[in-house]
Amino acid sequence: MNKQPLSRRSFLRLSAATAAGVALVACAPATSPSGESGGEAAPSGERKELSISIVDYVEETQKVLEDDLFPSFEAAAIVPNYTAWDRYNEEMTTAFAGGVTPDLFQGGAVWAPQMAKRGWSLALDDFIAAASDEWNWADWFPALQDDATIDGKVVAVPYRFDIRSFWYRQDVLDEVGAAGPPTNWEELREFANAATVRDGDTITREGFHYSSPGGWQNDLQPYMYFMEMADGQFLSDDLSTCTLDSDPCIEAMQYVHALIVEDKVQPYPGFENQGDLLPIVGGMAGSTMSSSDPERVSQQYAPDEFEQLQVT
Repeated sequence: MNKQPLSRRSFLRLSAATAAGVALVACAPATSPSGESGGEAAPSGERKELSISIVDYVEETQKVLEDDLFPSFEAAAIVPNYTAWDRYNEEMTTAFAGGVTPDLFQGGAVWAPQMAKRGWSLALDDFIAAASDEWNWADWFPALQDDATIDGKVVAVPYRFDIRSFWYRQDVLDEVGAAGPPTNWEELREFANAATVRDGDTITREGFHYSSPGGWQNDLQPYMYFMEMADGQFLSDDLSTCTLDSDPCIEAMQYVHALIVEDKVQPYPGFENQGDLLPIVGGMAGSTMSSSDPERVSQQYAPDEFEQLQVT
């Protein structure tokens, strides 16, 4: 397969337009631009292929990419590989080991330092410096820039930051007689217990949906909400020491243990999506922490449920 050197325009346009996730990374080795001519498109008639692995997408995203964005590249044919998070880490690790990596790939926030340390990502500083005013690195929030900057080099372009909020169903809130949504851990525990529905020993509605099947990351991410609410952190400020044994982190873990293991407000692991419906959208959970997905999913697949979904 012929591979076009990655031009600054190609990378920056593709990274800015690809919707959903955390970071888009260019694989190393590749040629950085030098001056105005570096990394320009191939001469006419030499249309090359530019491969990209896409793991964070929905049907609407895929349609926009394939109908609008990908065809707009005149000098390169974009070759996407759509994959899934549950196999992505193994898939990409195998690809790097076998030397068959894509030119661009999506990844989560923790991927940036991993890929940089392994030498698997291309430093993008020269591309960014050579970009036009239409694409300005300064437009990104400082925290996002920091996540993508490793040892002083920008190794990825953030394309989504995922804010998780507390969602609850209004019909469940009314059912349990709560005056309003929980405002602290004690109230959440009380609400989650009241909202849990059982048929004997079988949970049929989760009071609080903590996580779904799919591996340790599905458990780690929701733990982080509680860890941060307790003012805990994974590492010391100088990044030299793991602080998961600190009092705030332990307090958060004890709370999660109480919810899931002691109170059993959800089975472990929790309910899976039913087709396209998240547990809270399908009425299988009374509350959860989530991104904007409940709104999007309900409007598209279960509009009758939309008015029941509330977010704080």
